[in-house]
Amino acid sequence: MINKNLIVLFTIIFLSSLVLAQNYKLEISLPKDVFEAGEKITLKVSLLDSLNKPINDNVNIVLEDAEKKSRIEKTIPSNSFIEVDLGENANYGFWNIKATYQNIETTNLFSVEANELAEFTLQNDKLTITNIGNTKYSKTIQIIIEETTGVKNPELDIGESISYRLVAPEGNYNIKVTDGKTTL
Repeated sequence: MINKNLIVLFTIIFLSSLVLAQNYKLEISLPKDVFEAGEKITLKVSLLDSLNKPINDNVNIVLEDAEKKSRIEKTIPSNSFIEVDLGENANYGFWNIKATYQNIETTNLFSVEANELAEFTLQNDKLTITNIGNTKYSKTIQIIIEETTGVKNPELDIGESISYRLVAPEGNYNIKVTDGKTTL
């Protein structure tokens, strides 16, 4: 009886050591290193055993911008491409991806391009310019009322707005507002 218990105990210890000695590898793959603002990030976290065979399990990922202002945490399936939406106004610059499985982690970098973008709205005689991009907005804006052109050079932080009152003699006019990218 003692021999059977001893054999069972040694077997359990041996099998436990095999499980604990399992070496996993994590790799983060991205189809490209630079993404446009508003574009979803496509990535795959490969989880491999010591013989480089895929292991299908859940892994944790954290995406964080360089300034640590934005952070996205997810649990995703390994060995499959997934898309992560950083949002329309994701901070531009470098981002870090950290993948974790049990006690193993790996990291990778990608960057989000700057998007200097404004929205123009016209209500009665008031033109409002709102920075809807992911960086400071400082483009030259042309305001054309019939054949007269005026220029404004706003400096707007992300999400900031400024309004201008448009002045012209009484009447109906064709108005065009443009910064070369956005036109109203």
